[in-house]
Amino acid sequence: IFIEAFGTLVVFYGFYVEPFYIKVVYHTQNTDKLSIGTTLRILHLGDLHVERTTIREIKLNNYINKLKPDIILFSGDILNLSYIEDPASWKDAKEIISQWKAKLGVYFVSGSPAVDTIQAFPEVIRDLPLVWLQDRKMTVHKKKGQAIDIFGVSCTHRPHIDKNTLTTLMKSRSEYYAILLYHSPDLAPEAVKSGIDLQLSGHTHGGQICLPFFGAIMTGSLYGKTFEAGEKQIGNMVLNVTRGIGMEGGGAPRARILCPPEIHLFEILGRGKH
Repeated sequence: IFIEAFGTLVVFYGFYVEPFYIKVVYHTQNTDKLSIGTTLRILHLGDLHVERTTIREIKLNNYINKLKPDIILFSGDILNLSYIEDPASWKDAKEIISQWKAKLGVYFVSGSPAVDTIQAFPEVIRDLPLVWLQDRKMTVHKKKGQAIDIFGVSCTHRPHIDKNTLTTLMKSRSEYYAILLYHSPDLAPEAVKSGIDLQLSGHTHGGQICLPFFGAIMTGSLYGKTFEAGEKQIGNMVLNVTRGIGMEGGGAPRARILCPPEIHLFEILGRGKH
């Protein structure tokens, strides 16, 4: 009876409690590529996976309004895999994203090709106040002489191909602080060689179902648990892998256990010369 009761409690918690509890994770990065006294607040969001607007998405937008980021960067996967062709999901996703505001702009990359399809993704973001970084670089200026480069690479889940896209984009890089926005963490070994300062990714969901002291049972990464979730220093680059906001869909369980949804706020602090 005790085992059955415990199992029922875990199922209830995993399906109806934790998926709606959003954590805000705070990070601080120092860089000589911005002058002393310069601060950039960058909010990293990923894996929205909208089915319908729920209390989770309402909480998300309330957090965004309170955090007041300078820049919002979204690392892909707008719709739930089971709702890719659902017009109601498209409508809800557009309404949710339309409320995202940041002083210096909102920037997106597409996620997994099976989720952010070539049919759905452009239509969902059409007419929204955001910039789709489809294999291109955007230089964002906070003030005169103070800027960052954001490189957006579309994810094919074939790093040996996507690294060529990154290499081509990096030919236009400057001495500004460089951020790579790419759906999967699996490009990190190539990104660090290219001189990227901060890579923002998702895709793994942190595993969604985790075990105490072990973490994710499965990750969806070619590198297994190496890039499971969180922040990792790789050479001179920081990799940030978000657990995401929504859940995958398809045959994957609509549950989170020891792996709550999260958003990440970075404060990039300048320590260079004026």
